[in-house]
Parts: sequence; C-alpha cells; structure tokens
Amino acid sequence: MALTKTHNRMIDGASVNVKDFGATGDGTTDDSTAIASAISHADTIGGATVFFPEGTYNVGSTGISLTSSKVNLLGVGSGNEEASPSTAATVIKGTSTSDEVINVGTSSAPLFRISISDLSVDTVASMTVPAIKVFADRCSFKNLHVDGGDSCILLAGGISNYFENCTLRDAETQCLFIDGQVSGGTNNNMFVNMDCRGAGSYGIKVKTNAGLAVRDNTFMNCIMQANVTALYEDAVRSRHFSSHFEGNSTLNGVEYGASASESMFIGGNTFAETGTRPASTMIVHSGVIGGANIDASSNGSLEILSDGDLRLFFDTDDNGDQLEIYKAGATTATADLLLHLVDTSILMDAVTDVNLAGVAQILRATALGVEDRAADPSNPSAGRMVLWQSDGTGSGDDGDIMVKITDSGGTTKTATLIDFSTLP
Repeated sequence: MALTKTHNRMIDGASVNVKDFGATGDGTTDDSTAIASAISHADTIGGATVFFPEGTYNVGSTGISLTSSKVNLLGVGSGNEEASPSTAATVIKGTSTSDEVINVGTSSAPLFRISISDLSVDTVASMTVPAIKVFADRCSFKNLHVDGGDSCILLAGGISNYFENCTLRDAETQCLFIDGQVSGGTNNNMFVNMDCRGAGSYGIKVKTNAGLAVRDNTFMNCIMQANVTALYEDAVRSRHFSSHFEGNSTLNGVEYGASASESMFIGGNTFAETGTRPASTMIVHSGVIGGANIDASSNGSLEILSDGDLRLFFDTDDNGDQLEIYKAGATTATADLLLHLVDTSILMDAVTDVNLAGVAQILRATALGVEDRAADPSNPSAGRMVLWQSDGTGSGDDGDIMVKITDSGGTTKTATLIDFSTLP
C-alpha cells in the first residue's frame, strides 16, 4: 500500500511539527491543545524537538508547559521588528494576565539540557506573572523576543543555564528577573547579548529570595536602556562585562540593594545616563569596579555605600567640580555636602569618622573647611571652623596657616596654627 502523505513525525529522528497535530498558527484559533499533543508525542517517542513553522500560535490562558527534559522547542525565528519587511517569526501568543505563556519545569522538578530557540512571545497588557518562567539546569535559551509580562523572563531557579540574543521589551516590572526560589540556588548562569528595554522598573533584576543563593551569574554585552532603573542587585554575587547602560529614566542606572552584594566585578561597561541628582548611575555596597566608562551628563555618576554611607559625584553639573561627596540619601543641599573638590580647593563639611579602608588610622574632621590663600574668610557658622593660608592682608602674616572657630553660641575666634616665619 502506498503512502499518500508523510508527516514529519513519521520520519525517524525528525522534529515534531505542531501543525501535524492540528495547530493552525493563524493567531485566532486556540492552538494550546494541539501543541500539548505534539509535546506529549515528542516525550513518548523518547525525545524530540517540537517545531513551530512561521505563524502566530494562540495558546490562550493555558499556555505551554514543558515538564520533560526530552523536549525542545524550535521556531523559524523571533522576527526583527526593525527590518522592512520584517523577518520570519514564530509567535507564541498568550491571552491571560495571570497565567504564564511558557512554563519550563517546576521548583520541585527542574528540566535538564533542553533548548528553546527562535521564538517570539507576545502577551497582553497588565500581566501579573512572567511571560516565561524557568526552573532549569544546563538549558539553552537563544534568539527569543519577548514583549510584556510582569517579567519577560523569570529564572526562578537553576544552574549553568545559557541565555543568548534575547530581546526583552516593555515588562510591567523587570525585563529579566533572576530570583532564587530553590534551595539548590540560582548560580553560574550566563547571559550574553541580552537587550532589555522599556521596563516599568528594572531592565535586569537579580535578587535572592529568603536567603537562597544567587551566585556567580555573568552578564556580557548586555544592553539596559530606557528602563526606570537599568540594573538592580540585592544580596547576590555576579559579574558584568562590556554592557551598556543608557537613558534609564531619572532614577538609578545601576543599584546594588540594601543587602550587600558580594565580590562583584563590573568591567568594561559604558554608562550614559540622564536624570537629576541625587539619583546615581551606579550604587555599590561592595565589590570591584574596573574599566567603566561613565558619561553621566546631568546625573550623579557613582554612589558607593559602605559603613560610611557616602555619595560620590564626578563633575556632574559642569561647574568645574572634580568631586562631590554627599551624605547617603541626601539632596545636594550645602548642609548635606561632606567633601567638595573645586580645582585646587578641598571643602569639607559635616564629616564624622571617615574610615580609610585598609589604613590603620581614622581621619576625623568635624565641620572643617579648607580655603585657598586669601585674606580673612567669612566667619564660619556655629559649631564650624575654617582653615586658610594668609596672604598678609588680613589676620596673620603672609604664609601663615590660620584657623577661625565658631563655638555653639556663635562666638568666633581666630588663631595662627603655623607661623610661617618660624619654619626652617
């Protein structure tokens, strides 16, 4: 008897085509049952790649659930929205605000060594769950385009996964969320060429959950642009190389959260933020920063929070200031300014116990201002003092180091600290 039609699934070793199981890809028909049948068949025959020809596959509120480590998903491409005409795409379309479009594994049964590639995921507005949720180890996710979701992709648990060439857009909260939700940790994952834009809060968020480990995740050549905050990390350990942070609203470009992140390396990245101080391009609790090109324009460049809780800004308002240090969380009001470098002058104000890390001494300066060589400066306010070098036209002789001190009652006295004429 001659065969009148050959299906992909009838060829040994071939991929499993969802259209052989009744999927239409017309964007309107609910294809979730047909897709589930194709996935079940791929698992039954010992494992296969489930193939989605070009089209838009409506999966309704059911979505796609992968529970077998024998099944891969493959489309014809994620599309290029900037190309004309646009390139071919396989689109998986969800219709629910409270159900994921694609689920990969579970917290108790993560998947191993599967791949999902060359797909686009489309969601509805105001989703409260991620578009793609992943519990997986040593899996590959490549060439994906995801629009929307509370997170475009949530990596909720897993080790040594590889994400590459993923475009994540317009998430309600964060484009990419690495959130440790399993006891085994969310560690040693690699993210390469991730393009994260337009999130309501964060381009990328990396955070531990209930103290579970989130360690040694690496980000390379990633773009975080036009989000509110480009990158947020809290109580984690990760590395960032050659990534670009630009135009992330008026808040922090990069923030390392209230619980200190450890042993971080940030190298070769570009920062081109806009916004208004005291927002900062980068906030770091601990770690190593190397080879960062910071172009902050009107925004604060760098904030380092340690035991001293200091803010640092580098020539951010084009007034010739090389360095400003403010109290953490403070505005740029004069009363909040701790140290101010202007050309050759150093102005210090309201500083207490500045700890020089690695040095066995502590510099203690209380309300101390240092002025250029001049005649008498104005009297400092109550509880403050000022040092200056006399030019001989006011108090002291030419070259003398003078001090003015005002007590809490407002009385000011002037004294010579160093008599220039007595120096050898």
